[in-house]
Amino acid sequence: MSALSRRFLIAPDAAVEKFLVDMRLTAERSYGAWMEALQRGFAKTTLSAADRRDLLKPHPLEDYFYAGLIGLQAGAVRESFTPAIAEALLRQVALKVDEATGRSDRIISNMVFIIFGRIRKNGDLGLRVAPPDVVTDVILERLAIDRMKGTRQLMNDPAFRRALNAPFTKRAIWWNAFQAIYMVNVTAQPHARRNRAGAREYFATRRTPQSMVFERAGQQLNEDRPPSVALSSLAQKLGQWLTPRPHVH
Repeated sequence: MSALSRRFLIAPDAAVEKFLVDMRLTAERSYGAWMEALQRGFAKTTLSAADRRDLLKPHPLEDYFYAGLIGLQAGAVRESFTPAIAEALLRQVALKVDEATGRSDRIISNMVFIIFGRIRKNGDLGLRVAPPDVVTDVILERLAIDRMKGTRQLMNDPAFRRALNAPFTKRAIWWNAFQAIYMVNVTAQPHARRNRAGAREYFATRRTPQSMVFERAGQQLNEDRPPSVALSSLAQKLGQWLTPRPHVH
């Protein structure tokens, strides 16, 4: 029996649910080190400890980190699947990523597609900005680090940026492990939408068959290659707000 015939058919919405579950597991393992790096960077600023707490308190930082992981992995979808399948998967990412964090707004999905779009546009424009740098830029901009006198120097602090980039660098491509098990069927009917509480519980507690395959790709889910960044037209449909900003070290 061929490897192809042993794969299971799966609908795009179910495929993306598996993806979001595994990205949540990844976030839970690596968020702590990233948060420590963020706090160390803030400690080098002129802000008091109380000011730093007040600055970060309103922000769902773990969800921002989660958005960064998803944005990077979304960049590999175009090269991993046919255009029709890629469009179906990315559409489901846009629909489900907010409910995966238990949110009723669009903050996280907007961040995901800003990251996704900037990576693509950087490639189109020939800008040599590493995808993890894009993630770090988007998160720091969300925190308004680039707009405050006391913190804007962090945008160009090499040691700080390297520490923030580390969890996003040389990630294994989740979709490679997924395709070893599943074949996406774009004609399959999606299942009924969960309510917000049910969605949060599902994404927080499920473990998928490819989780172990993905983990075997590296204990930290790292390989010797960065995520693919060759993307096509979806980012353009989201508007000119995805245009990348100049990046200077």
